[in-house]
Amino acid sequence: MMFNDIKLLLTKKLGETVITGEETGGLQPALLINPDDIATVCLELRNNPQTYFDFLSSLSGVHYNDEDNRYGVVYHLASIPYKTQLTLKVSKPHDRESAELPEFKSITSVYRTANWHEREAYDLLGIFFEGHPDLRRILFRLSCQVRGNGIDRYFFCQDIPRSNITCELFLLKKVCFHISYL
Repeated sequence: MMFNDIKLLLTKKLGETVITGEETGGLQPALLINPDDIATVCLELRNNPQTYFDFLSSLSGVHYNDEDNRYGVVYHLASIPYKTQLTLKVSKPHDRESAELPEFKSITSVYRTANWHEREAYDLLGIFFEGHPDLRRILFRLSCQVRGNGIDRYFFCQDIPRSNITCELFLLKKVCFHISYL
């Protein structure tokens, strides 16, 4: 089944509002999905005998850092029997002043491999996945403040002693970040 056929199938089964756009300029075209419908779309693509996207090969969190401060998730699906791949993308704006994390629906009920990928996106970008069965950090555990390009960001850094150590990271003999451990 081709890209346009999949798009037509989804709009017929789930309605016109499920697909918010498409990106066809890159190496692999992507369907832009309404963030509230991502789990339903993935379930349909997995269970439909015409598509049978039975494998989530990758899930990546994205911070677009644009005017709307959008956060997003990119899903790379594969149909092993049909030897087909499909990219789905969801995104939504996030208030820079908000203490809340950007939030998307979990697809762990559809693809078990999403468990680890969603935890990684949560850990590295702070994207919260509603309905995830075990959303906890896997890489970073201790808090540290990173200052880069005049912007303060708070991350959770793994295996760093809890002290008031200050260090600088060097990249090509140039200071790129200043880190203060809390």
